[in-house]
Amino acid sequence: MAEVLRASPRLAFMVLHFMAKKSNKVVPKKRRGRPATGRDPVTAIRLSNELRETVDRWAASQDDEPSRSEAIRRLVLIALGLGLKAKGK
Repeated sequence: MAEVLRASPRLAFMVLHFMAKKSNKVVPKKRRGRPATGRDPVTAIRLSNELRETVDRWAASQDDEPSRSEAIRRLVLIALGLGLKAKGK
């Protein structure tokens, strides 16, 4: 005697539901690591305590009191003759 298998209506709905959700959408992969913060590459330098204090004093003597990084950038430009003259207080 052959047994007749009947699929439940719930199973038929689930199959249709999951098949309808199938998509060929391309999802770009996330890049690893910290996101880029700027366009210029980072250049790290080591400064002695004496030179760092000298740079900090120079920055404090400027009208706008730039950060240490900005002070170093300005001093390099001044040394290369490409920057504006230093604006002291």
